[in-house]
Amino acid sequence: MKVWMISSIGEYFGRKKRVILVQDIDEENLIAGDMGTVVEFHPATEHYHEGYEVEFFAGNGETIAVVSIPATALRAATRQDVLHVRQLSAARFAFYYLSQSPHLFPFTV
Repeated sequence: MKVWMISSIGEYFGRKKRVILVQDIDEENLIAGDMGTVVEFHPATEHYHEGYEVEFFAGNGETIAVVSIPATALRAATRQDVLHVRQLSAARFAFYYLSQSPHLFPFTV
C-alpha cells in the first residue's frame, strides 16, 4: 500500500518520492533546484508547519544531508526537470566526511 501525504500547497509527496528544493538552505549547503528523496512526513502541529524529512545525495549515491524542510520549500520533481551537477564546497565536503567517518581524518575541522 502506498502512503501519500498532502502538502499545504496542494502537492502530494509520498515516501521515496523525489522532490525539488525551491529555496536555499545555506547551513546545509543546499540550493534551490537540488533534488532529494522524501523519507518522512511531519504533520502540522500547534507549533510547527507541515513538513518533510528529505535526504539529499551526492552524485555517487552517498547521503550528504537529511533535513527537515517545510512543505512550502518543496515541489514535486517532473519529467521536465533536467539534472545537472555542481560541486559541494570543500568545507561542507570535509565536514560531512568527518562527521560520518572520523577515523579517516587525523585532524579536526
